Amino acid sequence: MNKKIISEDQLNELKGFEDVLDLILDGKSLHTLDKKSQKSHDNYDLYNFLEQESVRLFYIDSFFGSKLKNIERFPQTELLLEKQKGNRSLMKEELTEILGRKDSPLLKHLKGAFESAFKE
Repeated sequence: MNKKIISEDQLNELKGFEDVLDLILDGKSLHTLDKKSQKSHDNYDLYNFLEQESVRLFYIDSFFGSKLKNIERFPQTELLLEKQKGNRSLMKEELTEILGRKDSPLLKHLKGAFESAFKE
């Protein structure tokens, strides 16, 4: 017969549901834990959780700490840098073209600043 171990507080909460539990448990009996046993059981649960968390964190560290094989075999860094340099030069050309016009926002703001600064 399998035993289902619950605390005394949980057993008190289940008062009145004994018939329902008999149908659910199918032959498993309920046993309460004394305070000392419950404390060691809680310590075991905590230790088990910490062990599993340690293993999970180890795998995450090994995943992020090492380079992926595709990146090592097919590096894309140089290609991406060249693309970004091309994009940057295109943006500089567009920006200088826009700012070089007589009705550009930069010239309008500079004109407003100079007029307000040198007003008599």
